[in-house]
Amino acid sequence: MLHFSKYKNLILIITFILLDQIIKILINTYWIDNYYDISNKIAIKPMLNKDYSYVNSTFGIDMSLQTHIILISLVLLVLIIIYKYILANNTNLRLLVLGLNLLIAGCICSLSDKFLWAGSLDYICVKGLLVLDLKDIYLIVAEIILIIWIIIKRDLVFRLNIRDIIRFVGDEWANYRMKNVIKHRKIKSNGK
Repeated sequence: MLHFSKYKNLILIITFILLDQIIKILINTYWIDNYYDISNKIAIKPMLNKDYSYVNSTFGIDMSLQTHIILISLVLLVLIIIYKYILANNTNLRLLVLGLNLLIAGCICSLSDKFLWAGSLDYICVKGLLVLDLKDIYLIVAEIILIIWIIIKRDLVFRLNIRDIIRFVGDEWANYRMKNVIKHRKIKSNGK
């Protein structure tokens, strides 16, 4: 049985990110100009998506790289706040934690793509539909998990209060500042 501790979650997120980026490096190094049919519906077909996102590609919206980076960073910040709040106030949330881990890893992979690839190196071709990468699969699976979790735990979801979340963020920030002040005073007193 998996017990999701803080460090296990961090290791899991980092593993997801590394797996996504290592696969992209290998494909870019050894397979960038190749095509391989896995089945009559799926193929490996590497392509650099310079539209930065599925939204840009699908709807022809011309959002800049900087706009994408800002939006993804804001989504990531909100996700981390909600993640910490839910973990601090609830127990037995393995399904939700897995979904949030995948979502956070997907967002970080997306940011990495913007900086490392100036787009996204997509390589999984679902014929007639789209070309995606492992990060996109993380995000799709995370969305499915979160929808299932919301349906199962709708009573908990309806009890979430934005004021409590804001208060939690304020308390976390105050605790962080207090720890830094104490640490700074210890360093200062040890230096004399």
